[in-house]
Amino acid sequence: MSQMTIGSLFTKDVSRPIEGVIKADDAGHLSTEIDEYVLTGETGAALSELLETYTDPVYNGGNGVWISGFFGSGKSHLLKMLAYLLGDVPGRPSARKRAVESFKNKAEAEKDAFLRGKLDQAERISATSLLFNIDQKAPLIDKNQNDALLQVFVKVFNEARGYYAGEPSVARFERDLDRRGLLEDFKQAFTQIAGVPWEQGREEGILQEHNVTQAFSRVTGEPASESILSRYEEQYSLSIEDFADEVGQWLEARPEGHRLLFMVDEVGQFIGSSTKLMLNLQTIVETLSTRCNGRAWVCVTSQEDMDGVIGDQTRTQGNDFSKIQARFATRMKLTSHDVEEVVKKRLLSKTAFAETALDPLYDEFHTSFRALFDFVDGSKTYRNYDTRDRFAQVYPFVPYQFPFFQAALVGLSEHNVFEGRHASVGERSMLGVVQEVATHLKELPLGTVVPFDAMFTGIRQAVKSAATRNIATAQAQLPEGPVRDVAVRLLKALFLVKYVGDFSATPRNLTVLLYDHFGQDLTELNRQVSQALDLLEQQTYIQRNGSTYEYLTNEEQDIENEIKSTDVDSDEISKLLAAVISQDVVRGTSVRHSVTGRDFKYQLLLDEISYSRAQLLAVHYISSALGLSHEVVVAQSMGRDELRVVLADDARMYQDLRLHVQTDKYVRLRAGSSLTDSQSHILDSKKRQNSKRRKELIARVKQAISDSELIIGGASIATSAADPVQRVQEGMEQLITRTYPHLSMLGSIQYSESDIARVASEEAALLDRSTDTLQPLAEEIHTWISSQRALGVRTTVKQVDSHFEGKPYGWTLESILCALTRLVATSRASLTLDGSTVKRTELPAVLRNGKKYEAIVVAPQRSFDAAVISGLRSFAQEFFATGQLPNDPMELADDVGKRLEDEYRTLKTHCDAFGESYPFLLAVLNEPLELLQEVMGRDAEWYLDQFLARTDELLDAKQDVFDPVSQFLAGSQKTIYDDAVRLLSERKDTLRYLKTDEASRVESLLTDQNIFRGQRMKRLKDATGELRAATDRILTDESTEASDLIHERANDLRGSAAWEHATDATRTEVDRRIDVATQQVVEAVSVPVIRQLAREFDEESYDELLAVLEADRRQAENSAEVNTPTPPASVVVPLRQLPRPRRRMLRTSADVDAYVDELRDILHNAVVSGKQVSL
Repeated sequence: MSQMTIGSLFTKDVSRPIEGVIKADDAGHLSTEIDEYVLTGETGAALSELLETYTDPVYNGGNGVWISGFFGSGKSHLLKMLAYLLGDVPGRPSARKRAVESFKNKAEAEKDAFLRGKLDQAERISATSLLFNIDQKAPLIDKNQNDALLQVFVKVFNEARGYYAGEPSVARFERDLDRRGLLEDFKQAFTQIAGVPWEQGREEGILQEHNVTQAFSRVTGEPASESILSRYEEQYSLSIEDFADEVGQWLEARPEGHRLLFMVDEVGQFIGSSTKLMLNLQTIVETLSTRCNGRAWVCVTSQEDMDGVIGDQTRTQGNDFSKIQARFATRMKLTSHDVEEVVKKRLLSKTAFAETALDPLYDEFHTSFRALFDFVDGSKTYRNYDTRDRFAQVYPFVPYQFPFFQAALVGLSEHNVFEGRHASVGERSMLGVVQEVATHLKELPLGTVVPFDAMFTGIRQAVKSAATRNIATAQAQLPEGPVRDVAVRLLKALFLVKYVGDFSATPRNLTVLLYDHFGQDLTELNRQVSQALDLLEQQTYIQRNGSTYEYLTNEEQDIENEIKSTDVDSDEISKLLAAVISQDVVRGTSVRHSVTGRDFKYQLLLDEISYSRAQLLAVHYISSALGLSHEVVVAQSMGRDELRVVLADDARMYQDLRLHVQTDKYVRLRAGSSLTDSQSHILDSKKRQNSKRRKELIARVKQAISDSELIIGGASIATSAADPVQRVQEGMEQLITRTYPHLSMLGSIQYSESDIARVASEEAALLDRSTDTLQPLAEEIHTWISSQRALGVRTTVKQVDSHFEGKPYGWTLESILCALTRLVATSRASLTLDGSTVKRTELPAVLRNGKKYEAIVVAPQRSFDAAVISGLRSFAQEFFATGQLPNDPMELADDVGKRLEDEYRTLKTHCDAFGESYPFLLAVLNEPLELLQEVMGRDAEWYLDQFLARTDELLDAKQDVFDPVSQFLAGSQKTIYDDAVRLLSERKDTLRYLKTDEASRVESLLTDQNIFRGQRMKRLKDATGELRAATDRILTDESTEASDLIHERANDLRGSAAWEHATDATRTEVDRRIDVATQQVVEAVSVPVIRQLAREFDEESYDELLAVLEADRRQAENSAEVNTPTPPASVVVPLRQLPRPRRRMLRTSADVDAYVDELRDILHNAVVSGKQVSL
């Protein structure tokens, strides 16, 4: 390797004084800052865009410029250059011209004619730049004040005008004197009176109030009656509008077109997350724009772009922020690319000789750059040495280090790691850090590479000591040697990357960060890194999350030690490992047999402890924690239906399992205790780390299974799969084959519940037994249930399923049910549920109900004589008049038994319902019902063995009794019978007036038990008709006679004197009652009733109607005499209601005369008493 050193490569001395942090008020280094400002491509383009807006003759309302960039990116430097490029900074009269000339030369060097022209235009615009750091100008201003930002602007503006910046009311006093042209006179008068200059006196405030008042009175002629400064202080008020008006007035006093530029550094930091301050800034910028007509500009810097500062907005706030976004229409964002370009040009620029000297180094190692400097394991990809030129430009740094270090600084800043007032951003620029690192390495030989941990040197002084105390402790306490040196370097690197997202701090990536010279032995470096990481983890300087490592702060270190001291037992660790296996790796405790499609459940065991329900098969995971020798593990597997998975030994996996359990337990224990904010944050981080650790454990467990040994029955088995799930699957396939040798009988057909209906509907005669794969299963089941029958054992579907799902069969439930269905469909077996044989058509529904399997009895079915079956079928077809009968003999027998029961119930119902109305039914059905009772309710085999002997009796009963009775009840015979019964009932009072025997003939037929047979019902119908005709004649005669009587009496009423004097209403009522009586006679169907109706009208109704007419007549006669009171209506009484003469036998004329005289006296007394007698 060449003897050249790193420092000799650079065009300029790398250790020369360079201000790493640009300060707004620093004028001493201004020339250097202007000369060494690097105009990058991105910065040049942004500057051109700004100048185009700034020089546009038509003002567009956007008077704000927002410069953003991460810590150390050069935004303060850019702001300072803009201040001198765009205007004159007070106290620096010639600086603007020099800055413009320098930037014109830079633009020409970059061959940027557009920028060169815009710089010329901007130079011709008269302007004043007020450059300031907002924090430095507001040391005593409370940010919570509504006008905090305005106070700073007013202070800077007052200071620029020469007024007192310390107290705005004093500045207002000076302004008023200045406007009256008295300020200088006042200063002289004050100096004469107070003996000190006004610039000193105004700072002394209340001590000089009397002198101020005397001086003011002297120059204005006003009496010195009160303190003028106190009056100004009391009356002083501050508003954005007043401030903007003052700026506008100041500009009006300047040359036409003169502008005022507020160049504000670190506004973003001052505002922070305060919505109030952000809107305050918007109002200031907007008001300056409107009141000053575009002549007042505000240019600010912030670590974040505007959207980042605004952050989360409500909908209302979003409307407000849209205004400020419009005001800051010009935005300049500095990126890591800008920083890299600045660093390369200002610090790393090489001499021509150096570039030539670097060529051999590039040629030798450029093919290894990706292996040396690219991150892996899911980390973000950064730029590498992609060309010879880039290598020459960036060396001895590596391109990834600039954006990576930027990300590190941002992360550290967000977690409050830096010291001092600017703790959120640190105190060093990227340029300063790179210079310090390069200075430390400048004496090292060519070939040296800057390791990333060296960047720690550049920020050490700005970091809080508590955050890096572990680094100093490790350096002092770890054993001396190469491992300690690497360990300390790792701590620095891990500290830097602690909060970098998208970076995995794996041993491989950490080796990249520590690589420090070309030609370094990577294998040795990897070994040293691994040893150092183990040492640091053991000493709890760092923590490991799977394969990644993390730097621990003091508080994190304390908690990590407590976690590692948390007591856990081996059962908790085993439980976690079993959960990872079952839930995350194999994900379940069942495996599907690839040939038959059957899902076999298995029991999961780990180190002889079960973690699932007991099953016939098992997968037994064996870990090194069990402590058994390989020989013992193999020997114990013999005679067991289990697959043993001997996990590959992985010490890291068991460490992580323990740490996962300890962390989870510790976090749960601390969850209910009192915690500081930082402790809560750490515990939340631990929970997230445990989630990542679980994922890492899953990967390690998968690998342990992939590398495991599989054992069945005392021997290792071979599998082709590397995937852990597939390995277990293949192992279980072999275990299933060994455990269930008869499983192959299923073939490749996968039966389902839907197949039960298909099998049940198949015709046995059409099956091809040579190709039927279900028949062997059916035969096997038939053989077993027959053996059970021979032993006298009652067998259920549940027992059949258990037997054939178990060893040595392993059949699926669906295949077993289909085989049973085949046996039933082919009359080889029968199923009985609740004492009833399950029909072939019922099989799909019954066998789908698993809850009934224990109640369904399975039995082999006998073979029966075909002639018997045919006879039973013929009987059923004739007796029940149906062709819809089962084909299966047992089902046929069962169906016959049920139909006989239905027939009995039907006939018994007829007896119960109609026996009283049709007494003959009880007599004729009694014997047939007893016959049905004898043959029903038998088991199916009885109907196939003994029933045929009774069929003739049943068929005779059907012909002689069942069918005629059914025809009687369902047809017209029942109507004839009912009509005869009804006629006898309705006209029973008329029957005695018959002179012939029509009624007895009907009664005789109704009591005949065989009335429903032969022609008897026709004779009943005829006899009923004759009886009705005879009674109709009698009723007609009686009705005619009664109607004539009523008609005669009605004529008497209408011919009476009372009728002549009755009103129309009374006549109508009398006619109505006559009509009602006549109609009742016509409708009556009983001779006594007709006669009674006629007698009642003659003896009662007639007298009542006559009395009504008579009362009407008397009313008419009395109405003619006005003053004569109307006598009461006479009472009409029938003659029969008067006393009768005493009874006697009239033998002589004297007897007659005596009887007549007595009757005369009775009638006379009735008339004298005011009664009328109706005869």
